[in-house]
Amino acid sequence: MLVFEYMVKENKEAFIKKVKEISGRLGINPNWLMLVMYMESNINHKAVNPMGGATGLIQFMPFVATELGTTTKQLLAMTNVQQLDYVEKYFKKWAKYVNGFTDLYLITFYPSALINKRPDSWNFPDIVYKYNQGLDRNKDRIINLGEWKRYIISRVPSSFPIEELYRNAKKNDGSDLV
Repeated sequence: MLVFEYMVKENKEAFIKKVKEISGRLGINPNWLMLVMYMESNINHKAVNPMGGATGLIQFMPFVATELGTTTKQLLAMTNVQQLDYVEKYFKKWAKYVNGFTDLYLITFYPSALINKRPDSWNFPDIVYKYNQGLDRNKDRIINLGEWKRYIISRVPSSFPIEELYRNAKKNDGSDLV
């Protein structure tokens, strides 16, 4: 059973199966993908952020949707299972950089921070602060990468095994997750 599987309201069996297939192709833990979708949209493929128009399971920005060959309007009209094709398409080009859950989420949130190997002391640009002030835990009007990571990890359910957040974690059967 995947984390937050109970939150999938439509096409549950097909959705979970596809999440597992996509994760296998990307070489990631399927729970990481579920966590990202939970944190971005509550696993709601119809979610739309009124600030910026981010849409869908991983909150595709309009320019990202266009880069993927679709639009946020088209994404909104898709089923949750159909939208997963675009989730996979988005992550496919970045998968080689992902070594854990925070990497996968950073690819969703601000990919260049991971690609450019920014240190935890690196500050996100002001525009990121403008739309994500809740991430500023110490209220200094700056969000740095370390602060972002601590916030993201704090949102992982306490029942989730912490070792599963990293690439070299083991499955319950003792085999490598990825």
